[in-house]
Amino acid sequence: MIVAVKRNKKRTLLKVVSLLVLAAMLIGYYFYMNKIHGRENDSVEVVGDVPKSDVALREEAMQAFWREHDIFNKSLETPAGDAPVGDFVFYDGPPFA
Repeated sequence: MIVAVKRNKKRTLLKVVSLLVLAAMLIGYYFYMNKIHGRENDSVEVVGDVPKSDVALREEAMQAFWREHDIFNKSLETPAGDAPVGDFVFYDGPPFA
């Protein structure tokens, strides 16, 4: 019984040491590969003001127009206070969502 316990302790210790060696090898490989590819100083670059694209500017102008004229709430009201005309129904989003 005592011999079996000593063997199990040795095996457990061997497994732990093997895992530590493997972890050290992986960490070393990670730093080695980063150095080879010139990425040892990688970081996120913070840039100043980036000019907005024409699409972004048009979108902001459209949103401002909708806010100024309360377009969304007007779209919920019935046309001219009457019942909707025709069978058209506006669903926002894809029909399969």
